[in-house]
Amino acid sequence: LTSLPNLKVLSLPVNYLRGTLPPLTSTVLEDLDLKGNHLNGTLPALPPSIKFLALADNQFVGDVKGLAALPHLDTLDLSVNYFTGHFS
Repeated sequence: LTSLPNLKVLSLPVNYLRGTLPPLTSTVLEDLDLKGNHLNGTLPALPPSIKFLALADNQFVGDVKGLAALPHLDTLDLSVNYFTGHFS
C-alpha cells in the first residue's frame, strides 16, 4: 500500500485480513473500506483526503484523535472495535 500513491479507493471488506493497518501514503485516497476483517492495533495517520472510512468489526484499539485531521470525512463507521477515550 505504500507504493500506490495514486490510489483513490481501497475496498477489502470481509477478507479475513490480519495484522495492523500499514501506513497509507496515497495523498488522493478518498474511500477506505476494511470492515469485517481481523485488523488490530492503533490507527495510523490517515491521508487528509479521506471522505469515507469504514473500519467496523475489526479489533482496533486506542483513541481516535487522528480523525480530527480529516477535514473531508463525511462517512465514518468504527463500530465493533475497542477504541477508548473521548470522541469530539
